[in-house]
Amino acid sequence: MENANNILERWDLGNRARKDTQKGMTVKDAAKAQGINTSLYFNLVAVIEAFPKRKEIQAVARKHLKDGFSLTWDHLFKLTAVKDKNERKRLLAICLRESLSAQALHKEIRGKYAQHRLGIAGRKPAIPETAYIAIEQIYAGTQKYAGQLEVF
Repeated sequence: MENANNILERWDLGNRARKDTQKGMTVKDAAKAQGINTSLYFNLVAVIEAFPKRKEIQAVARKHLKDGFSLTWDHLFKLTAVKDKNERKRLLAICLRESLSAQALHKEIRGKYAQHRLGIAGRKPAIPETAYIAIEQIYAGTQKYAGQLEVF
């Protein structure tokens, strides 16, 4: 229950700071007024944007992992990297079912979305039919940049 209260307190704190900025305060001033730094302000607001309704965050905060441990604020913050609400719910369910730590959840998210972040999403390259063809392709690729390489 301690983690649930911690999550709700942080959510309320972030919500107050966000309301201050909506009234025209700068982020720096709103954060200072709530006794937090700007980095924490942005972390709090990220969770609020992912879970905008207090009832929703209350329900999530009271959930327990399969091993009996509670979700933490860090779990929720890691989920903010996922913009799709349904995908966030799916990952939260996996987290609860498999008792993922916040770090393990982060790795799951990072692995799932790495292709998009690195710009390598889409069609995968064809696998060469033989090792000889693979070596030829590698050699051709290195020759393309041979004139640009510097030798120290």
